[in-house]
Amino acid sequence: MALAVESWMKRYDPRDPIPSCKARVIRTLEMSPLWLYRLYLRKGVLPALIRCSVFLYNLVGWVVILCVFSVPYLLFLSYRLGVCLWLRCRHRGEVKLMDASDGVFALRSVDRPNSKAIVVSWIAVDGCVDILNLKERIRKRIQEDRWFQKLTFSSQFRLGYLIWKKDKCFSVDHHVKLIAEPEKASLEDLLEELQCRDFEVDRSPWEILVLLSGEKTTLIIRWHHCLADGPGMINGLSRLILDENPTSPIRKIPKRMAPNLKTLYAFLKSIFYLPTILPWLFLIPDGNRLSVTNPTKRKRVFFSDPMPSDPLKRTAKKLACTINDIFISCVVQGYKKTLLRPTDTLSVGIPVSLHRDSPQICNRLSVVRAPLPVAFDGEARIHEIRKMTRCLKASPDILCGYAMHHILSNVLPSWVSKLIGWAKVAGCVSNVASLVPSNARIQDHLVSSLCGFAPPLLDIGDSLSSPFANFIPARFPLVLKSSG
Repeated sequence: MALAVESWMKRYDPRDPIPSCKARVIRTLEMSPLWLYRLYLRKGVLPALIRCSVFLYNLVGWVVILCVFSVPYLLFLSYRLGVCLWLRCRHRGEVKLMDASDGVFALRSVDRPNSKAIVVSWIAVDGCVDILNLKERIRKRIQEDRWFQKLTFSSQFRLGYLIWKKDKCFSVDHHVKLIAEPEKASLEDLLEELQCRDFEVDRSPWEILVLLSGEKTTLIIRWHHCLADGPGMINGLSRLILDENPTSPIRKIPKRMAPNLKTLYAFLKSIFYLPTILPWLFLIPDGNRLSVTNPTKRKRVFFSDPMPSDPLKRTAKKLACTINDIFISCVVQGYKKTLLRPTDTLSVGIPVSLHRDSPQICNRLSVVRAPLPVAFDGEARIHEIRKMTRCLKASPDILCGYAMHHILSNVLPSWVSKLIGWAKVAGCVSNVASLVPSNARIQDHLVSSLCGFAPPLLDIGDSLSSPFANFIPARFPLVLKSSG
């Protein structure tokens, strides 16, 4: 370990962000694939040769892909469209196909119970929340807002695909419950237990638990990942339970489509590099990934101490890195401490306080499509992460990964999707608190803090030996407290 760190430090100077010649390569390559960019850094290939090789390789690759895979893809697509039309004609709106990019998280199997895709968050409120008024507000939101109609559906399998089926016995009382304060167990123990609990069969996979403690109220929210992605989840919950605030409006739930022609062009340009990205997905070294021996469903919840903003800024400036790099380093440290144990998986939650005078520090979403530098510690790990994220920004890996996820999962039946392993897992960090206004209120009571976490990390150990790789972004919310 020491020799690895020492040899790495000899060839990398953290004070030099990127040599000028390498900076020119980033500008000229623009959307060049990450693995070829790294090949240039190590082998010294000329930029012009890289651009030419990338273009020819992808051109030939797309010819092969269209010739070999177009017919099976069209067959699967025709089958899915046929199932969709049959369900629509027979059930008249009470049954509809689940978006496959969401359905992947709901695939049930022996080694992948649905509790692994449950996102848990909690909101601390300064005051006593009236549960009857809360239920009435949620009931009204579901009736008025079309997006919340999916909260009245349960997930089932039908003809090889996951579907949403209308729950005719739906009641808000089944999903919003008042729970007693645990006598001996702490909030951490309660959340750890809830994170391992599956949802009821034939019920919509979400619930809000209200915990009253004196003059404080804690809302524990459990939400299955098949209902929405991370930003959609947080924004949906905000619109569902928070008071409306005209001065700090809650953001709308993002749509999963290109918002303008510029984004669409960038997406199509990234897709052109897909043949170059695919081989790289299988070249991630096995020695740089973590494994879990005898993994179980139990998930350990960790709470770190609040991280003040000023020291964090000074640390980022000193190490010539970004705050997001430090966040990723914290996640890696959590991997190392927990996943190497025999029975625990990991979810990390850092509560963020909404009572602040200065703007809160929040990191931008940064998907990590590279082996995490688990062989490094301390500053060396942050510098390695910094180099890795800069490479990612110069590559189309992120958009290609999302494209593969949506294109394939939206046509493959569930029995085919189950054959696709989770041998290589992407990770990301995001600040869920940045989506909520600082003066957020529930029933006119001020929200003091909130936190959220998700448990996708066991996938690293579950299917490490799988010969296939399906890159589905593992959203890992990591939130930070800002000192005023």
